[in-house]
Amino acid sequence: MANYGIDRKALKELAGFSAPLRNYVVVKLNWAKYFAVNYPNAQVVAGFSGAGIDRKVLKGIAGIADVDVRDYLLSRLGWTSYYAANY
Repeated sequence: MANYGIDRKALKELAGFSAPLRNYVVVKLNWAKYFAVNYPNAQVVAGFSGAGIDRKVLKGIAGIADVDVRDYLLSRLGWTSYYAANY
């Protein structure tokens, strides 16, 4: 995790996502151990997938009010251009 401040804000935002969406992002970004340390009561299960999961995650990220955190997550996931085209 490169930027501790923005990563921490991003983890806090992800904690508010539903478990399947949160797990998808945390595993995709390889943040499972960091999330487990900061949110020990929330389990992270690798390998979750489902129909439309990318779109649901993108919709969740679009709802993040902090523009820096939203842009950071989109960049880390490689979805910046996809977001720009759809929102």
